[in-house]
Amino acid sequence: MQQPFVRGVTIEAIEGLTCQETAPEPSFWCIQARFAIQIENKTNGMQKYEDRLLVIRAPTEEEAKQKLLPSFEAYAEPYLNSAGLLVRWQFEVFTDSYYLDIQEVDAFLGGQGVEVFSTLNNRRLRTGMNWQPNS
Repeated sequence: MQQPFVRGVTIEAIEGLTCQETAPEPSFWCIQARFAIQIENKTNGMQKYEDRLLVIRAPTEEEAKQKLLPSFEAYAEPYLNSAGLLVRWQFEVFTDSYYLDIQEVDAFLGGQGVEVFSTLNNRRLRTGMNWQPNS
C-alpha cells in the first residue's frame, strides 16, 4: 500500500547477497564558482570577483564540476574594456555546491519554483522578526 508520506525505502543489506554497484542516476546540481576579474598590469588595490551559480546535470558533484571546467576556459578569454585595457574573468575555485532534489527538467517549468541554492546564516534578532505562537 502506497503512503503519501513515504518517498522511498532503502535496503542496505540482505544476508547472503552481495551488493552490486550501480552507476548513480544523473541529478541536477547547483555549483557555485568564483572568478577573479583580472585587468592587465593591475597589481594592487581592490579586485572585483564574481560568484556564479550554475545549474548542471551530472551523476555526482565531482562530475558536475568537471563538466563545467571547459566552459570556464571560454569565460576567461581576454577582451578590451571601455578603457582599452585587456580584461579576463579567471576561474579561481569552486566555493560551494547544492544538490537539487529534482530529477526532470520539467520541474523548472512548474509554478512552484525550484530552490537552486540555500545558505544558513546568523544575525541579531530584531524587533518584529521574532515568533511567539502562544501569545
